[in-house]
Amino acid sequence: MGRIYPIYSELYGIRPAWFVEKIWTVLDKIEDLFDEHLPIEFLKEYNLLGVKETLKNIHFPENYDLQKAALQRIFFDRLLRVQLHSLLQKEEYEKKSLKRFDESDPRREIIKTFIDKLPFTLTNAQKKVVKNCIESIHDKKPMMALLQ
Repeated sequence: MGRIYPIYSELYGIRPAWFVEKIWTVLDKIEDLFDEHLPIEFLKEYNLLGVKETLKNIHFPENYDLQKAALQRIFFDRLLRVQLHSLLQKEEYEKKSLKRFDESDPRREIIKTFIDKLPFTLTNAQKKVVKNCIESIHDKKPMMALLQ
């Protein structure tokens, strides 16, 4: 089987061969600008291409397996970025200093009055949820919960 060549559409009179030549030239010149950000052991363990191999094989793969491996590395890096961003946001959120909801807080009485005015009695499960919410409010970390 022969080599895989990229196919680009002609755009504003620019021939596809021109794109191929320019991409090849640019890849050759910028290759040293990209350092691997993952440990080599990690790449080996999870069978991932290095960043330089990925750049080469996403544009000019030697075979379909290398093309697939390059795509997998790109998807992995995107997912890693999303996960790291998510963890950083969570950490920042948890570091926020919150005003504590202590025993003397007047909002406790508001909650009690609200519950007393309900046209029904809370079930034990509902009372437990209210208790857990109040305890979570006592915590310095922001509460993250989904209630129905």
